[in-house]
Amino acid sequence: MADILITGDGKFPTGVQVPIVSAQKTTEGTTVIAAEGEYRGRLVGVEVSVRGQMKPGIIGDEIVRIAFYGSGVLVRGIGDLTRNLGDVFSEAYILPVGIALPLQQRDLTGTSTFPQDRCDSTRRMKNTGRMC
Repeated sequence: MADILITGDGKFPTGVQVPIVSAQKTTEGTTVIAAEGEYRGRLVGVEVSVRGQMKPGIIGDEIVRIAFYGSGVLVRGIGDLTRNLGDVFSEAYILPVGIALPLQQRDLTGTSTFPQDRCDSTRRMKNTGRMC
């Protein structure tokens, strides 16, 4: 399994790239994409469905507002792989901005929990007091 890649601008992570392992079109024209990879020995993944026959939303410099669809993209969890991917997002993004180190200096070896595990009953982060 290929590794996922956390990209950044040298100061803070800006993306999590997960390799596509399959893509299929349904009879309704929707494209279903499965993305899976490995991060620190754990498999991570997600499934994304993109509705077919959508008009472009941006043509040149113009935004065509009638081209946007409320149900255009569906992100669907695939069990433990998506839970593990949630942990990756938590590690990459749930840090107070004031103490963020450049990406190459950050220690990404610790374990992480889902954001709801970091929040108290008043919807504040237990370690910083910021809103969850």
